[in-house]
Amino acid sequence: MSGSAEIFRKMLKRRHWLHRPWIPFLKAVEGGAFLEKKLDEPVLDLACGDGVFTSCVFPGKFEAGFDLFLDDLKKAKAAGTHKGLVRASAYDIPFATGHFGSVISVCAIEHMPELDSVLKETARVLRPGGRFVFSVPSVFFGGSLLTPTIYRAFGGQGMAGRYADRKNARSQHYHVLPVAEWKSRLEAAGMELASYSYVLDRRIMLLWSFMGSVFFKPLMYPFRMLKSDTLDSVLESALIRLLGPSVVRGERPSDDEGGYLIVEAVKKRP
Repeated sequence: MSGSAEIFRKMLKRRHWLHRPWIPFLKAVEGGAFLEKKLDEPVLDLACGDGVFTSCVFPGKFEAGFDLFLDDLKKAKAAGTHKGLVRASAYDIPFATGHFGSVISVCAIEHMPELDSVLKETARVLRPGGRFVFSVPSVFFGGSLLTPTIYRAFGGQGMAGRYADRKNARSQHYHVLPVAEWKSRLEAAGMELASYSYVLDRRIMLLWSFMGSVFFKPLMYPFRMLKSDTLDSVLESALIRLLGPSVVRGERPSDDEGGYLIVEAVKKRP
């Protein structure tokens, strides 16, 4: 079984995500891609959230994690996925210079307006040669969704573009950047772009977008209301059977136009 498929199974064990399968679908794809990366210890989890991603993807415990949201940190502490957790901002990371071998960030830094400050702080806490591995929406994200695809099918190119822009704005995606700009931003912060890959090709993005649409979401409402272990077991099996192969396909690097970017940067040596 592939890494992403196993992650998807683990995530579906959580009722909240079982009833919202578009979330574990995306997170499992990202998780499978992250597992391909070598993470040197100690590892810092930037904007760690509630720890669910870390607990489902990475065995053992990370050295540290931080987030702004106290409720999420309480959940992460209960999950036991980090040796240490602290409430902090990515603009002012409360750890010593050069302490970490790796920093990870899962769909977080695109939501932070002061990107250059985040990158500089990340580089500061990395030791020379340390890795920063992160995922972000690509420049193809908005246009790969279901609604703009329908618009384009009927000749509405302008409407498709405007919808994509609004979607990124509503999602607070402040930094939907081409690879060349990520490269220059990282270099300005003292890091080099080591590798990148697109995941979630257009076909998989359409499926994911459909799951988050008004056509699919109502199908989950009866399961949420009934809270039946028997029905949840049936739903879990059905989702694994129907969506598991697409999770695996979504993890595979896309030649171009994938909805998400997986980026690996390395801190420059003196």
